[in-house]
Amino acid sequence: MWTGDDLAYLQKNYPSLKLKTPTIVEGQLLFQAVRINNQLVLNPNNGLLKQALVANDLYLCDSYAVRLEWKKNATYPLVYEIGGKIANTAKRLSKTSLDMHKFSNGALCLAPPVELIRALSKDLKIRVLIEEFVIPYLFAQSHYAKGQVWIWGERSHGSLGVFESYFEFRGSGNDFELIKEYITSLEIAGDQASYVQALVRKRKVKGHWLCFCGSQKKFRKCHNLAFRGMWSLKEDLKRSKLKVYNLMSGYYKNWQEYQKST
Repeated sequence: MWTGDDLAYLQKNYPSLKLKTPTIVEGQLLFQAVRINNQLVLNPNNGLLKQALVANDLYLCDSYAVRLEWKKNATYPLVYEIGGKIANTAKRLSKTSLDMHKFSNGALCLAPPVELIRALSKDLKIRVLIEEFVIPYLFAQSHYAKGQVWIWGERSHGSLGVFESYFEFRGSGNDFELIKEYITSLEIAGDQASYVQALVRKRKVKGHWLCFCGSQKKFRKCHNLAFRGMWSLKEDLKRSKLKVYNLMSGYYKNWQEYQKST
């Protein structure tokens, strides 16, 4: 939940965002930022702005209506764009919500959930959330609306992006808490239960399977990094001897349904 320090910081730095309920902050988020050497600088001074203009760096000033909301038992708040700005861009460019990096529940896909969980373990969660995740995300959306290019690059959408992230962060594969965090990430992504079913089935993940993205290409020749992440997570999960059903209970109504999928 929001702390007193969070709300004090909000009032001082983003007064247009208001506490609506104990779990919801809502309002207009205004920002100005410049990208210099692939780093985002918020509220640049005049000297930095002049330097950026000479170097042809990217400067943007924009605003979005947003809602920041703590859901029950959530490990971090979800963020929604509630003014329809992203939806209008998607409609104009014939893109889906996933193409615009939004989850199926409407929340913004700011980063792989495990990265958010770790970053928000710091003090002043609302500062970290807004300035390290939300504003860079919206900055990229504003740029994409004009030029149809994602300035930070992009991971695959939904669960495929979670698997790619796991492969990058897994290390030795012996961090059981990390495994739990990524299973939670899959549940938050919530796009296709087939990904999760592939993890709990007894047979190994195979690179010659058709890719889950629907391209009809082999998994290893389409989303190769996601394939490697899924394979690694399945093997690490097996070695950890964690109770898979308990970790993934959100996908199954009961134990019998889980058993049928394995």
